[in-house]
Amino acid sequence: MDNESGRGNQSAWEDDQTNQAVTNDPKNDGEQAGDDDDDARLPLSLSLGQTSNPSPTTTALLRLASPSPVVPPMMPHDFMVCLASPPPYLASSSSIPPPFPWATNKRGTIQSLENLESKQITTITGEVQCRHCEKVYQVSYNLRERFSEVENVFVTRKKGLRERAHPVWTNPEPVRCELCGRDKAVKPVIADRKSQINRLFLLLGQTLGYCTLEQLRNFCKHSKSPRTGAKDRVLYLT
Repeated sequence: MDNESGRGNQSAWEDDQTNQAVTNDPKNDGEQAGDDDDDARLPLSLSLGQTSNPSPTTTALLRLASPSPVVPPMMPHDFMVCLASPPPYLASSSSIPPPFPWATNKRGTIQSLENLESKQITTITGEVQCRHCEKVYQVSYNLRERFSEVENVFVTRKKGLRERAHPVWTNPEPVRCELCGRDKAVKPVIADRKSQINRLFLLLGQTLGYCTLEQLRNFCKHSKSPRTGAKDRVLYLT
């Protein structure tokens, strides 16, 4: 009897150990299943954020779960401020500070001959440069005398020009340098900025032909003149 009782107790003890092992087994569907259900109820950002090396799919889900920034709507006042302050490239104006005493505050416009003479402006000055000595110096033209020379070309040759610049204007010849004495060496200095070109000085010296086609067209644009055609025609219109 004692042996049978001992074997019964040993069998009961072994059954208890087996039940405890089954309960603690990770593959068990008991309490472990309940833990999985608890993890499934966690917020998406919390459950995914615990991953040390998230996969691309996890990263995409995190981005979808994160809230998007809220952009406040534009108020009517802000819209009016935008209209009142256009970008610089839209705010260009034809009014500029007069670059020369004989110029005006409008692009492509100079004062009339009578207005200049009434202001005692009888000499027009500009810069020239020698291509040999490379020195820059000033040259002055008598306004009335030089203008009469240009006017005489139109009066005597207008019909023959046929709205094309005279060859002397299209290909002006360099003059003698007053500093180094070289012949055919001096050309007028033309500013890089179109609004700063001394056009009256070039007109009186009959050297507008040194301007590029783009510079001539820019002048015709602001003086409301046609600017289509070859260079000799645009030069004539200028």
